[in-house]
Amino acid sequence: MSENRQIDELQAHKVFSGDLYNLAWELLDKGKERTELEDEEMLFASYGSAYHWHKLKGAIDEDRWKQSRPIAHDQLSRVNVELGNYEMALYHASRALYWCEKSGIRDLWLAFAYERLAVANHHLGLISERDKYLKAAEEAAKGIIIEQDRNYFMGELAKDPGYVGT
Repeated sequence: MSENRQIDELQAHKVFSGDLYNLAWELLDKGKERTELEDEEMLFASYGSAYHWHKLKGAIDEDRWKQSRPIAHDQLSRVNVELGNYEMALYHASRALYWCEKSGIRDLWLAFAYERLAVANHHLGLISERDKYLKAAEEAAKGIIIEQDRNYFMGELAKDPGYVGT
């Protein structure tokens, strides 16, 4: 790294973490309208966002930083499903669940960790695992405190292959 840097590194990490996260979601939302280059940009943006969030330890609220890991892995799992990288999607969904459990996160991000595990397992043909995680996601949704978040999550869960609801 050059001594002549004219940027504040911490501020750069804060900006890039959020900007790249949002860019990845914008590209995800394009769906089939995305180009091959945009697919790569989406993947790079999601990994870049995760890296920059990681660099904020000690610089942001500790609870927010703890949430950043499952949030990053959630997005990485979603992006990899979109690109057909189901093994990587499963890996990142597993990491999202790991960080939720390690950090004691029991709200929206725990529910999404189970949901991402269900989707990845579905695409890998592991239907009994899918069903197990769909049930776990539905159960975890009961712990989502903010009603708007719970409703959003249940709407997303309802779109998942194999989900029949209770």
